[in-house]
Amino acid sequence: MRALRASSPIAKVNPKDYQGIYFTGGHGVLWDFPNNADFEAATRQIYQQGGYVMSV
Repeated sequence: MRALRASSPIAKVNPKDYQGIYFTGGHGVLWDFPNNADFEAATRQIYQQGGYVMSV
């Protein structure tokens, strides 16, 4: 639980430091993430640098 309380918002994460991004959760993936500009930018950058975009 400590890790969850100390997690950083996606806007403060540098996508260059990651090789993939994984989205999980039915509601979040369908309704919350598609309209989130910060997730869109991070996902695009990871994908364009040859990374993986995964979703469940």
